[in-house]
Amino acid sequence: MAITNMDQLVAALGRDTGNTPEHESFHKASATSKGAGTYHSLWAVGGQPGAAAYPGASVAWSLLTKATAGSPDYTNPTSANTYLAHLSAVGSVGHNLILYDRLAQTGALTGTTTANTFTGQPTLTRTADALGADVELWIEYITATTTSVTVTATYTDQAGATGNSATVVSAAASAAGQMQPFNLAAGDTGVRSVQSDAHATMTAGTYQLVLMRRLAEIPIPVTNSGNVLDAFDLGMPRVYDDSCLALMMVSGAVATGIIHGSVLLAKG
Repeated sequence: MAITNMDQLVAALGRDTGNTPEHESFHKASATSKGAGTYHSLWAVGGQPGAAAYPGASVAWSLLTKATAGSPDYTNPTSANTYLAHLSAVGSVGHNLILYDRLAQTGALTGTTTANTFTGQPTLTRTADALGADVELWIEYITATTTSVTVTATYTDQAGATGNSATVVSAAASAAGQMQPFNLAAGDTGVRSVQSDAHATMTAGTYQLVLMRRLAEIPIPVTNSGNVLDAFDLGMPRVYDDSCLALMMVSGAVATGIIHGSVLLAKG
């Protein structure tokens, strides 16, 4: 079953479908970012949900679910789909908040190791993820790195073509929790899997690679203000069963500020 008309939307937002909608609130403490205009992960930041633990050193990929520490452990519907029907946020600094499904991640990779061949290639099971059409590849810094280098990842694209190269120029002096998106090869729209990466030495620090599916973005343009997006603003993106919901932001200041908000997961 899928929500295809207004009556079904109203039913999904109510409590007469046998699949009760759920509110999930989030509260995140302020974290130091690289600076204004950079992406910063809230995955390992304390608050609600609690901080996730970064993985130990490993070149293996692992799949993430709603049971993973750091994600709200909502209830999958019994016989329906789940949709994002409401998103609200308030921040102590201006920012752009991004809600996403954290699909898979590598273990911690050492910046001084200049090449990694990954194991345990995940089969992405949520949405068109198995084909990778809407999957993004990001680098997330676990501890601060030094030296700006080009990181090249070898990946399989959404069409199943192998050996493609994605690149990102790492920050000269990254902050822990900072994130950057990889640029895919021309014409590619997503990633099925990532086989390896290579770069010159970063001199210090650790990082990981993350595969994610973006769900929504909400702008908070004014300090100490908020914003609300309803089902129509959001376009009712589907939240697939067991999605690992996570947050990142583009900060308008050096620190990310305190962030509060909530989502409504409608089921129908």
